[in-house]
Amino acid sequence: MQDASSCTAKCRPPSPQSNRFYPLGPSKTRIKTGHSTAIRILHRAGSALGLAISHLIQLNNPERVVIASLDDGMGSLFRTVTKQVIDAHVLPELGSMTNIRFDDVSEDFWARGAAAIAAHRYLVGAAWARAAG
Repeated sequence: MQDASSCTAKCRPPSPQSNRFYPLGPSKTRIKTGHSTAIRILHRAGSALGLAISHLIQLNNPERVVIASLDDGMGSLFRTVTKQVIDAHVLPELGSMTNIRFDDVSEDFWARGAAAIAAHRYLVGAAWARAAG
């Protein structure tokens, strides 16, 4: 069914409504007021993220998955949908072992994470060079 709808979507020209872009701020307001299109988009995004994460859990069997967003950008509805899709698509024995955590982070989160990775690679590389030499 999804393959057929994907083919139809590729063959059909986009409608004027499909090219609309809504900034996140007004979209949050639309979701809070119950705007059906905004809620549908949020459900689809949560479902897509949940499905992708469930596949990663099935393949890697991690102890913890952390999903981060800036300034509570996801909201509780998005988090609920994402968690439900993950629970529905992960084998029960894997799902019960994986801790799924939603965190709100500040804007410098990405820079601090990149700096931590760079420092780790530098220190591990230096230790490896000492051990090899």
